[in-house]
Amino acid sequence: MARRKDADHGQMLYYADGYVTASFMYHLKGDEEAANAFFGENAEIIHNEKWQETANNQ
Repeated sequence: MARRKDADHGQMLYYADGYVTASFMYHLKGDEEAANAFFGENAEIIHNEKWQETANNQ
């Protein structure tokens, strides 16, 4: 779960593209490299300063 800084709901279609792609790659193709965007202590989204209120359940 994450929220993009300085973006409203309508803008998310444009700002989240890379993470949407990574999510599809992980969930649909089992791509473990794409999973690094979301999972673990060093998840890329957690350290991305453009995103806030990040959390994961793994």
